Amino acid sequence: MNRSDYARKLYLIENCIYGVDIQPIAIQISKLRFFISLVVDQNTNNDPTDNFGIRPLPNLEAKFVAANTLIGLNKKDASLFDKDTINAKENELKSAKHKIFSAKTVRTKRKWRDRVNKLRQEIADMLKDCGAVGNAEAQQLAGWDMFNQNDSSPFFDSEWMFGVKDGFDIVIGNPPYVLLQNTNIPQGVKDLLLSSYNVAQYKVDLYHLFYEKGLEMLKNGGVLDYITPIAFLKNTYNNKLRQKLISESSILIIIRFFIPVFDASVDNIIFICRKEKTINNVVRYIDIKNNISEIIDKRQYNHYNQELAKSSRLQFSIGRRYR
Repeated sequence: MNRSDYARKLYLIENCIYGVDIQPIAIQISKLRFFISLVVDQNTNNDPTDNFGIRPLPNLEAKFVAANTLIGLNKKDASLFDKDTINAKENELKSAKHKIFSAKTVRTKRKWRDRVNKLRQEIADMLKDCGAVGNAEAQQLAGWDMFNQNDSSPFFDSEWMFGVKDGFDIVIGNPPYVLLQNTNIPQGVKDLLLSSYNVAQYKVDLYHLFYEKGLEMLKNGGVLDYITPIAFLKNTYNNKLRQKLISESSILIIIRFFIPVFDASVDNIIFICRKEKTINNVVRYIDIKNNISEIIDKRQYNHYNQELAKSSRLQFSIGRRYR
């Protein structure tokens, strides 16, 4: 009998948590951390024939995927994804993925892996035939292999990869801090990113795009929680990003760090907002200057009216208190 936390964690991993990163190694590290979190809550014994009491760990291929989050699938007609025949096949696919999650033997996993691959090809063909996607996109859908641990998909689609259609409740991330122009991303992909994101302006940092993508991935009322550089709060050339955040979300908490957080020569910020439009929303904020433990001291938080950002050239002048 395992500890009660084991069952809770297993349920949350299977039904509530998803992960995506462009680097396959990051996905493998994520899986390992989740495996460790489960193992520590198992009751062990001294019997090697019983695997020392350790139950088989879940298969996480359907929970963590390597993909380019910033590039979506080009859908000609998204409404066609909701056709009854396609929904029926997608439900079969979802069921097969759950079977893989709990598969205990190689034979069982192979059986359901083959079933997943077959269903994925059938759905891709159906989407192409009904005009939901073009031939190239259908090939992308069918070609994505979640079982290939060394491959990274050139696109990300939460419905296709996770079965999530209506957005996530929470998006948490630490997006990359690097100027688009300084990356080795192919020029064609750079041009696609610049044309796809409204917040892209002047010198585009990838984390700017992730803010827009994060909001897009949320359901209404969902919460975005990022740790990024602080510069976008006041930088003149980030006004489009600030406009988007101010107009499309209620900012909940801003935590500004004036102590080192990562091995990066930037000051960082934790930015938490809810995807909803409100009037006179009051933002809680705090400046961390000495020790990270200051975050938990509620007495240190100040307050700022989000409406003030609209009247100050879309800049967050949160050095003064709102009363």
